[in-house]
Amino acid sequence: MNDDIKATKEMVHFIIELIKAIEKSIADGLSVMDAIKFIAPAIAATEAFKDLKEIPEELKNLDATKAQEICDLISNDFDKSDTTDQIIVKALEVAIKLFDLYLYVKKV
Repeated sequence: MNDDIKATKEMVHFIIELIKAIEKSIADGLSVMDAIKFIAPAIAATEAFKDLKEIPEELKNLDATKAQEICDLISNDFDKSDTTDQIIVKALEVAIKLFDLYLYVKKV
């Protein structure tokens, strides 16, 4: 099966892992021991940034079914169904900003 939003889902997964690590770290006060909480985001980053340049095209071709896949991915990690739409928008905004940063650094 061809997953034509793979890069987008990998980036959303990375952002979710990062948010969860930050939440866990802040919950009990930041310390050096919190570094272990960032292993999952670091692993997710490897895949997320590998195909970063594919995300704009994937988003341009996003249909309702693919959008629902992204909603499901976020809903599985957050018990905030009333804010899922805002989380998706913010996650995709972050993905676009990361892509912009990637393009900028590549030029420099």
